[in-house]
Amino acid sequence: MTKDNIRKALATDVIDLINDTVSVRKNSSYYLRIKELSNELGDSIYIKVLPGELSDEQIIKMVSEGTIKYSVIDNHKASIHKSYFPNIDINTPVSLSQRIAWAVRKTSPELLEIINKGLATIKRKPDYNMIYDKYFNNRRQFHKRLDSEYYTGKTGKFSEYDEIVKKYSKDLGWDWIFVKSLIYQESMFKSSNTAWTGASGLMQLMPSTAKEMGINDIYDPEQNIRGGTKYLKRMYSYWDQIPDSIQRIKFAIASYNCGYGHIKDAQKLAIERGQDSLNWDNGVDYFVLNLSKPEFYNDPVVNYGYARGYEPYNYVKDIFDRYKNYKTIASQ
Repeated sequence: MTKDNIRKALATDVIDLINDTVSVRKNSSYYLRIKELSNELGDSIYIKVLPGELSDEQIIKMVSEGTIKYSVIDNHKASIHKSYFPNIDINTPVSLSQRIAWAVRKTSPELLEIINKGLATIKRKPDYNMIYDKYFNNRRQFHKRLDSEYYTGKTGKFSEYDEIVKKYSKDLGWDWIFVKSLIYQESMFKSSNTAWTGASGLMQLMPSTAKEMGINDIYDPEQNIRGGTKYLKRMYSYWDQIPDSIQRIKFAIASYNCGYGHIKDAQKLAIERGQDSLNWDNGVDYFVLNLSKPEFYNDPVVNYGYARGYEPYNYVKDIFDRYKNYKTIASQ
């Protein structure tokens, strides 16, 4: 293709990269792509080399916070991270669509055959679509929750389940408006919602959890809220060593989101490294965020391994932010 054709094929916005700085890890495929693009366009794109140990998540976070202006990441990864960093712009392609392939030595035909058969088998199983929904479709739905009328308070509407929420929040001992914020985060007040994991209903209970909480019909709004608040009460009881009630609630809802074990792992990391283990804010939240990094999830004190830490971290933040908006609406 000619340079003019390349410019036309790529998004017009890519021209903004010319004579600007793009930050990427050296010797990565991204680094090589920017070098190629600079040659293809016949102009200079300056590259800032980042440390090789930085993960894609860390680099995207740097873009979100304004530490760096541009970076490059695979499109499918960008789609995932967009839900955790909604302020980033992922609409500028820096190459035409390309296939991704595994490479094996020519002397390893048996390995190649096994890989191809394995991939073909996986694509025929339900797990393939479940995993795709988890990391793509479900993440996009997660992002949409931040833009709803309930979150912004544009209409002042509350859910149709307010009286039920009030009823079961009393036994939990939490402000019913806060519980409502959590329910919106889980299901956007749609009682028919079912996640890729099988979690269902307003409070997205797993079938096993619903059964344990004495729920017969997981889609029945009252039963689901009764079971969800009962389970929240259990999570809250696990953190009785946390002296501050607000911090304790943050530990509880993070556990509700990703499991008590992962949050306990993060607390143990905080203790091991001499940090505040009794506060979520500027304490354990840091270690939850970092449970996606090998140097953290491979630590001997960690029992439950890898976790995508941005999800519980943002889960807690979004619920409390929405709660503040709900309280403002209620006061009016």
